[in-house]
Order: sequence, then structure tokens, then C-alpha cells
Amino acid sequence: MASISVPRDVQHRQSAQASEPLLIPALPPLHPQKEENMATQAEMNQLIENIQADISGMLGASVVDLETGMPLASKSTAPAFDLEVASAYNSEMVKAKNKTIRVLNIQSELEDMLLTLGDQLHLIKMLDSSTFLYLAASREGTNLALLRSAVNRNVAALKN
Repeated sequence: MASISVPRDVQHRQSAQASEPLLIPALPPLHPQKEENMATQAEMNQLIENIQADISGMLGASVVDLETGMPLASKSTAPAFDLEVASAYNSEMVKAKNKTIRVLNIQSELEDMLLTLGDQLHLIKMLDSSTFLYLAASREGTNLALLRSAVNRNVAALKN
């Protein structure tokens, strides 16, 4: 077997390089961190409690992570009202509306969405670009003006 001789200066550089740490430039994260101040669990739970105190007829409410569709905090007053399912589907609806805004090149951000059913009102209120409040209430127990007023007042208190 033939041997290959390596000059001493190359050997020295190779051994010096082997002992130095390898520096790899950092890649940007897949999901950049938002610089928004996220509410604590206690604050999100308190937001829902305060809204329930202001609105008679609340069926359920949740603070939802937009990306995953998972509720970060939730409360249902109707046992059959599945907030996990509602949160996931409403997350898809918010994503679709945001996509529509981008496609239409609208230079504005989504604030809230209202869905009216025969016997219920459903309100989605953006808390920041990655979370929203979802609220369902009976039309017998409240009206649209009271619902929006209570939500806006309590969300503003959360942000202060």
C-alpha cells in the first residue's frame, strides 16, 4: 500500500482546526417569535370570567392559539358545547379570512368577526396576531351591542 506524505504545515493547520470549535451560522427559526406580550394563564382565565360576569347567556368562551387551533383557556356553561372543536374550526376560519385579506391586498388587519345564528351570537376577537378570543352566547341572554361592548372593554383591560 502506498503512503501519501502531507507537508508539516498542512498537518499543523489540520490539527489546529480540529481543536477549534466549528462555527455554523444560526438559521432563522421556522416560526419567528412574536414580540407581542402574551397574557398569562391567570389573565386569560380572568378575561373569560370577567366576560361571563358581564354577559348573561354566555354558552362558552376560549382564548385560542391561531396556529394550532388549541384553546389556551376556556370555559363552557353548556355541557354539550365542545370548545376544543369550536376553537379548532374557528382557527381555520380566521386563517382563511387573513388569507383573503392578503390576496385582496387589503392594507389592514382583522379585528373581529361576528357570526349570527337564529338563537346564538358568536364573536371572534383578535387579541394579537397569534391568539384570539372566541365567544358564543345565547341571543335570549344578550344582544350584539352588549356582547361587543363587554368583549371590547375586557380585552382592553387585559392589554393595559
